[in-house]
Amino acid sequence: MVLRDYNHPSIIAWVPFNEKTPKTEEEKNFIVEIYRRTKRLDPTRLVVDNSGYYHTETDIVDIHDYTVWKGVENFKSKWKRVREVGDLSPLKEHVKVMANGFKYKDQPIVISEFGGWGIKKYRPIIDRPPCYYGRILEDEYEFINKYRDVVLAIAEEPTICGFCYTQLYDIEGEINGFLTYDRKWKIDPSEIFRIHQRVGEIVSKRL
Repeated sequence: MVLRDYNHPSIIAWVPFNEKTPKTEEEKNFIVEIYRRTKRLDPTRLVVDNSGYYHTETDIVDIHDYTVWKGVENFKSKWKRVREVGDLSPLKEHVKVMANGFKYKDQPIVISEFGGWGIKKYRPIIDRPPCYYGRILEDEYEFINKYRDVVLAIAEEPTICGFCYTQLYDIEGEINGFLTYDRKWKIDPSEIFRIHQRVGEIVSKRL
């Protein structure tokens, strides 16, 4: 796969595993070996060993955090504690960021999954209950307000280097996209644009 897609312009990083929970030394060593092999195959790109948590050797420490829907004050407080203690231990009540035997080595931190909010009037295209990861919101206006609050809180946290909302569009059973399954906007994209403009302004002040 790496050799096949090496020249594809949209690939910015390789992520061989997602949300694995390695318990044995053999499992952790396997993830490390795949990370190293990927780096040897393509030394020009970043490699994330195991997206979400239980990181071993990795270029980016990415975290899946769906708890932000509870409120930005809780989110800010959690990351303030991270800055105060100088490590990721305050996050352990939510997620085990590093696998046992591995330490955080000042890699960039990215919230690579958050949100997962559905809008009440939308339903899956298959016969199943709606699936989402955060909560169901009343309408697109509540969605935009929630997205703005959370994204700006992430942008204002100097420890965090990037974020990715879950998700761009709905899939068969999940209704938490900006767009529907057939790629129609649920929300005004210009509002998303304005929020991200503000993110750029916040981050540029730290550069």
